Amino acid sequence: MVSVPQLRASIEADEAALRQIRAAVMENRLVCAVGAGVWMVAAAGALGGRRVPVHWAYQAGFGRAYPDAVISNEPIVLATERILLASTPSLAYECVLELMARAGLEGLAGASRDRLVFDASRQFIASTLPIEKVGGLTRDSPLYRAVQWMTTYAQTAITVADAARHAAVSERTLGRLFKSQLGTAPHEFLTDVRMRKSQMWLEVTLRSVEDIANDCGYVDVTAFRRAFKRKFGLTPADYRRQYTQRAPRARWRLEQMENEPQSQARPHQ
Repeated sequence: MVSVPQLRASIEADEAALRQIRAAVMENRLVCAVGAGVWMVAAAGALGGRRVPVHWAYQAGFGRAYPDAVISNEPIVLATERILLASTPSLAYECVLELMARAGLEGLAGASRDRLVFDASRQFIASTLPIEKVGGLTRDSPLYRAVQWMTTYAQTAITVADAARHAAVSERTLGRLFKSQLGTAPHEFLTDVRMRKSQMWLEVTLRSVEDIANDCGYVDVTAFRRAFKRKFGLTPADYRRQYTQRAPRARWRLEQMENEPQSQARPHQ
């Protein structure tokens, strides 16, 4: 959906689905919903006074649409003993595992977790390694320790020297390990992690370029702009204009005005 009003209109138009949800709740059946499905359960009237996980970008709209619900920042919430909710579709596998455990299949759920649930750090490392060399990256290796540490603390002003100290090797040795195993230099790896973080902030938030630069480990915003343009061929501002994933400000302002009491609406000029 482009906007919250469109999402609400789509939900309200699907009366058949709302009837099914109401029937399932009345019959005390298990109900599981993720992402926009959570809005469906709320529209069916099943979440009054209950905790509801809602993605931060949609909390204001959800609160206006369903004021009786209690918005939670937790990713997964058991609203009642029979209603399981998750804020985003990416948590669907987590919900499957939770349902398996509640059905008495704890052992199977535990065995399935590493194969079903996305692990960002593990996926990032795996995607950058030549397949024939993956086996050599053990958890106690200097390279593994350096990669994990750099990925975790990339938002701070760390240096390659800091990473080498954490991995208990010299900068020269760390550089040789990165080059032989990952095909890149440590400082290039760190810059890539920071650039990926900055992409996310630019695409989905209204935060200033200065704030984003600081939260990606850059004290000097000019250095951040240079690094970003070198990486993507666009300035941060141009990238935001081209790839933003947010609805236009005017659309969200329109939604706010639509929900204001008529007495507060501005008179026509």
